[in-house]
Amino acid sequence: MHSASDISLRRMLVGHRAAVNVIDFDRRYIVSASGDRTIKVWDMSTCEFVRTLNGHKRGIACLQYRDSLVVSGSSDNTIRFVMSHLYRLWVLVVTLLFCFR
Repeated sequence: MHSASDISLRRMLVGHRAAVNVIDFDRRYIVSASGDRTIKVWDMSTCEFVRTLNGHKRGIACLQYRDSLVVSGSSDNTIRFVMSHLYRLWVLVVTLLFCFR
């Protein structure tokens, strides 16, 4: 990129019903998390929608995606770990509840 005029929209991923708070990606997938309480997975090469991951009771504030593991934190005071199996089947592994006093 040499100047701002070199920037152009190539694709737009549509699907969340609230603000997208965070994205992460690797060579295979783009993973997005939103205030709509969902995580969406998109194919990196085609930008096609793959799957919605549900579970949080409130908006998702942070997300990290590495080596087929998605870790997300929410305003519902939980951290969720989701592991992909063969990059197709998503399985909820564990939910931790943190109580702060």
